[in-house]
Amino acid sequence: MPDPVDLAHGMPPERLQARIFAGDILVFRGLAPVRALVSQADRMIRAHFANPEQATRHMDPASFLQAAGALRRAYGRSAEVSCLWREALAACGLVMDRTYWDRRRLRVNPSGARHHGPQVANLPAHRDSWGANLPQQINWWAPVYPVTAGRSLLIHLDAWARPVENDSATWDIEEFRRRRAAGHGAGYPPLPTATRPADWGEATPILPRPGDLIAFSAAHLHASAVNRTGRTRFNIEGRTLDLAEWRAGRGAPTPDGAAPHVALRWFSHCETGTPLETAQEQ
Repeated sequence: MPDPVDLAHGMPPERLQARIFAGDILVFRGLAPVRALVSQADRMIRAHFANPEQATRHMDPASFLQAAGALRRAYGRSAEVSCLWREALAACGLVMDRTYWDRRRLRVNPSGARHHGPQVANLPAHRDSWGANLPQQINWWAPVYPVTAGRSLLIHLDAWARPVENDSATWDIEEFRRRRAAGHGAGYPPLPTATRPADWGEATPILPRPGDLIAFSAAHLHASAVNRTGRTRFNIEGRTLDLAEWRAGRGAPTPDGAAPHVALRWFSHCETGTPLETAQEQ
């Protein structure tokens, strides 16, 4: 079984990624760029929510979802956020001229179900590798405010490197994109998910502190804790892929993914914006 959390400082990038591909979950602590990233997220959250963690107690569902949507869009489009993410990833040890990334996200996870929407809800158990088909993908996750076991990230450590029944064979990223572009995305699942709970094993809550940044393989089976704490969870997250690792074919085990496409178009170079699809052709 991989280590639940392992402190990482100054690790060479090849060693860092090898450990992640072996199932280790690394936590980076005390990094000034990460603290700056979290502080920026806090400022953006408070521009949309007067009392962020208590927002569901003071806002009706429609107002909450409107604010959450505006916040997520602002975060995803922010050039300052992208700059801070680059600084944070470099501080963790990634080689930036070969790092590709997906969109940077600010996740909003309200307590209870009344304030849920298509982009604001608990995520069911899934491996990101089912949708991306990229065993080199690394997930990054950081809380903006303190988290507890009831409102955090859950990882099913016992499911590492062994098959779990899932619906990835019938999930198609291209179909999802077509439906979303046509305004019919609500009728198609946003990600492939695990389908047999008995296969998942016990869920381990991951409890970093604000200012910590967690790195784990996209091949880990993970989910949102079903939030009934009365407090909304806000966290930042991103995904990266190292070009050298991808070209070498190194990566995490993928025992059970069956999606029909490789999601190269999700990733672009973190500095130049060059699509990963272009790098494939070189």
